[in-house]
Amino acid sequence: MAFEPGAARVIDSPEMLRTFASAMRKTGRPVVLVPLSESWAPQHVALVRAARTVPRAVVVVVGDCPEEHARELGVDALAAAPAPPALSVRLDAPSLEPLEARLSALLRLLVLVNPHQVVLSERDFEFMLLTQRLISEYGFTTTVRGVPPTRSAAGVALQPALAELSAEQIDRATVLSAALLAATHRAEDGAAAVLDTAREILSGMDVEYVELRDARTFGPAPERGEARLLVAATIDGVRLIDNVGVPVGIGFKNLSED
Repeated sequence: MAFEPGAARVIDSPEMLRTFASAMRKTGRPVVLVPLSESWAPQHVALVRAARTVPRAVVVVVGDCPEEHARELGVDALAAAPAPPALSVRLDAPSLEPLEARLSALLRLLVLVNPHQVVLSERDFEFMLLTQRLISEYGFTTTVRGVPPTRSAAGVALQPALAELSAEQIDRATVLSAALLAATHRAEDGAAAVLDTAREILSGMDVEYVELRDARTFGPAPERGEARLLVAATIDGVRLIDNVGVPVGIGFKNLSED
């Protein structure tokens, strides 16, 4: 199978995707998978660029990405998302059910491609951790690489829901990132201080949740260690999410000393 780096070769069937990935692995080139869960948007540029930093990697983007953008970014192969398997992933927490379909679709991609690495946005931190768990439980050798959310100049995490908001509403959305930033500055004071700060700043919004979780297990936040502060809120009925890493009980200024 002829291979032209950066040509955004279009792959039009699951069988062709499997064959292409297998051929690349046999040449000793690691395959890096970038699965898109939404239509192409500016925030996806960072995912592709992160994938291309893997030495000699073949970057495969799966999803709705225009060929011209793929070629500009040096994508090696471009494939439509295959249908998820008949046997879908089941999660034991009702709150996670909306992610089952995405995980099922990703599971089929992992079987077809068996990638060296899968690149995901940390904006969907919960999905990223579930992907890591899925990979571990199914015995794949794939590693997960998280890429920090792409943000606007005002600090808002870019996401599809922003297209539904006016400029004035997007200005109001900056309070989410402001709350996260302010809360991280209380990291040294512990989990309660982090949560109290975020909730105080978000008190005037329609907040769905403000949670601090262990960054590795997604369980309760540690008294001292890496955690993730996650928020979801609605602006005039439009749901937005964001999150940030927090060194609880340590604080950023003490990280180098810890």
